[in-house]
Amino acid sequence: MNSISVFMRNVVSKLAGAFFRYKQEWKWNHEAKREKVGIQHDSSILQTLCGRCLILIPHSDDEWIGCSQVLQSNNEVVLCNMDMEGGDTENLHKERFYEMSRVAKEFSRRLITIKDNKVELLRKTIIEFNPDFVFLPFFIDWHPEHIAVMRMLSSAIELLDKTEIHFQVVTYQISCPIVNGITHALPMSEEEWKHKWSYFKSHYPTQIHIPYLRFSLNEVINGAFIGSFAAEVFCVFEAEEWKSNFSNRIPTKGKIIQLKSKLGSISSMRDYLKKEYN
Repeated sequence: MNSISVFMRNVVSKLAGAFFRYKQEWKWNHEAKREKVGIQHDSSILQTLCGRCLILIPHSDDEWIGCSQVLQSNNEVVLCNMDMEGGDTENLHKERFYEMSRVAKEFSRRLITIKDNKVELLRKTIIEFNPDFVFLPFFIDWHPEHIAVMRMLSSAIELLDKTEIHFQVVTYQISCPIVNGITHALPMSEEEWKHKWSYFKSHYPTQIHIPYLRFSLNEVINGAFIGSFAAEVFCVFEAEEWKSNFSNRIPTKGKIIQLKSKLGSISSMRDYLKKEYN
């Protein structure tokens, strides 16, 4: 194959990729507008989360995608890197840790990393920090390492004495939206929402390939619950209540396959979650 043929093949490939991205983004924006219209304001949803916050982070960027408003708040926040590999190479894993560390430093947040014996070290971290809230991804999730972190917290709760459980569990949204049972929502203006995702692109450069537009548009949809432009939403549980919910509602392998099949469509995913997890 001569150099001209290679050049043309690369041009065609790039144009096809750009067209696919444009088509996908147009679809997501259209779906988000339609979904937002159908949501009614819910006055029972609280708009504050005040106290000592321990944020469990399966992978670097989860803390910002799910909890940026908490991370930037006046709360006392500790970031707990659960150090899951996520399929990264050794060098990429180090780069992602650097990204997380830089964000923690910018907001003057303590960052700890749990490497080995994770359940026991998580138990000790909870006792040491004595949080009011422990944050982790919502239990309707397709990612095996997010689910693994949930299992670690469940096991850590089992090891804690009842007198040591003073916290509530807060579940945050990443790639699968929370559509039912929202108890708290932290509002974002359009300017704050744009800043969040601009900051994401500049501070997590290794992750700009992920479909963050879909994540951000689900925030716009959920803003309708509290009458704001956008919102980060959460479900807050008592520790034992969360543990019971996790045991009963964690997706089976079949459900995980279904969740992954819906990822390309905002509407299909939200419709599926409303029906299967009401």
